[in-house]
Amino acid sequence: MAQNAAITGPSTWTVEGTRLKLNGEDICLNGVCYSPTPKGFGIFSPQIGDWFYDKLGAMWSSDNSNDRGDLRTMRELGVNHLRTYFWWVWQWPTPEQENSIDWVKRRGWRDAGAATFDHTRFLDECQANGIHVMIGLAVNSGDIFESDPSLRPAYRELYVDTAREIGRRYGAHPAVMGLCVGNEQNQPGRNENPDFWAGLSEMSQAFRATATNKITMIAFQNDANLFKTKVNGAPLQEIYKRDYDAYGLNIYGDLNSSLNEYRSQVVEAEGGKWALPLIVSEWGVGGGKNVENPKYNDPAFNFPKTRQVMTNSGPEDVPIGPLEGPPFGIALAREFNDAEFRTACDNLRKYYGQIRDNSSFVAGSEYFAWSDEWWKNNTDQKLIEAIDNGSLRLDQWGRFASPWPMPPDFNGLVEHKIPTRITEQDAGASPDWPEEFWGLYALENNPNGPIGWTEYGYMYNADALRARPTVEALKEVFSQG
Repeated sequence: MAQNAAITGPSTWTVEGTRLKLNGEDICLNGVCYSPTPKGFGIFSPQIGDWFYDKLGAMWSSDNSNDRGDLRTMRELGVNHLRTYFWWVWQWPTPEQENSIDWVKRRGWRDAGAATFDHTRFLDECQANGIHVMIGLAVNSGDIFESDPSLRPAYRELYVDTAREIGRRYGAHPAVMGLCVGNEQNQPGRNENPDFWAGLSEMSQAFRATATNKITMIAFQNDANLFKTKVNGAPLQEIYKRDYDAYGLNIYGDLNSSLNEYRSQVVEAEGGKWALPLIVSEWGVGGGKNVENPKYNDPAFNFPKTRQVMTNSGPEDVPIGPLEGPPFGIALAREFNDAEFRTACDNLRKYYGQIRDNSSFVAGSEYFAWSDEWWKNNTDQKLIEAIDNGSLRLDQWGRFASPWPMPPDFNGLVEHKIPTRITEQDAGASPDWPEEFWGLYALENNPNGPIGWTEYGYMYNADALRARPTVEALKEVFSQG
């Protein structure tokens, strides 16, 4: 299989109907979702999920002999595209420097000399390996549209300013394809909110104004009612086409019904006037499964099999199944065995075939995910610290009472939860979804020692990656075009 050629010269991205074009030519995106959070690390300041600035090349660069070289490996697999979930311009303050909410409220990112990240090295490496980057704007709609009303304008300005500055700094870089304005922010209650769409539009337009030859999109949760949404009486498709260039849709399992829905509700609806290309912004098959904990049915342990939830008619007992992981269940997780991986790889081939069979409007895809993310189901670190220092007690089943700390006037439903740590790879809350095992690559210890940082803040000894059988299956399908 021929490897990607390095990207040379400027890159101009346009859309014609349902066709995505690079410098006037059709392109098929064989992409991955790239969020290489090391094991034992979480989403913390100052990078808050941004693993792409210049000092983190130990994971993705090939400059030094000890670098892991993720981008070069992608090139060898036929990957020509990636999407990130985070990408910050300004560094958030550490707790020792300033409370982050105070920083947002006073617009601390606008301070003269405010600390910033430099992502040029990452983009240069992508360019050398022929990888086009969809930069992810880490939109937190809870902060922007649902937090303390006095904070909402500041959060909105932070994201708009970030989108604008990303475009100004990187919009002319040949490896940059565009900006993804959030991931799975479409939720019941928001979808019909005009202010929600106006805020996201403002971010899209801010980027477009400073990156005139690039595109914008949103990566949507696969909501069956999404394309039936009306905003101030107008169809969502009409509003969306005004502000964005392509759709992203995260689809798991068989894709055909979702792709057919997109075809009828977007591509063909209203005589095609709302048509835009689709990028399948997440799809995949995973690499592990939840398994029953022997303690679940051990009479001596006597684990509670139900928990209470609040309904409109009051508290109601719901079951805790044997394959439910934390925070409420005690299931364990393991990597697939050989037979399970064969099934997973067969499904991967089938799903990619469905993407390819709809290439008249599907411009490509982003496989989820490059590597395992151990932080996905972790408990807040402050809670873990309280457990470790004895100020938060666990019951006989290893559960803590939530909320914690308990407000003195709290009269709601107390939940009992199983804590999990970012230093461990846990089962998922869903019996079918151990998200910490969802990578093409498993994380393993670097034989040279644990991750470290030089006195200048450069990472060394990045986690080692172990390829799962899904790697070869993805390479096989990507070679088909």
